[in-house]
Amino acid sequence: MRSEWNLRRLHQRGCIKARKLTDQAPLRLHLGCGHIYKPGWVNIDAYFIPPCTPDLTLDLREPLPFPDASCAEVYS
Repeated sequence: MRSEWNLRRLHQRGCIKARKLTDQAPLRLHLGCGHIYKPGWVNIDAYFIPPCTPDLTLDLREPLPFPDASCAEVYS
C-alpha cells in the first residue's frame, strides 16, 4: 500500500512537469524507458532509481497528462 501511495505522489508531480512540456509539441514519448535514455525524447518511467533517469516519473496505468494530438511518436 505504501509503494502505491508513493507512486501516486510521484505521478502527480510528473503530471505537473508534463504540463510544461506541452508547449514543445509535437512530443516524442519513450514509455517505460528503464535504464535506456533516448536523447531528444521525453523519457518516462514509473521509478527514478539510478541508473534509470527518466525525464518524467509517471504511472503508465493512469491516463497520460498530454493533450490530444500533442505527440508525434510514441516508443515503448
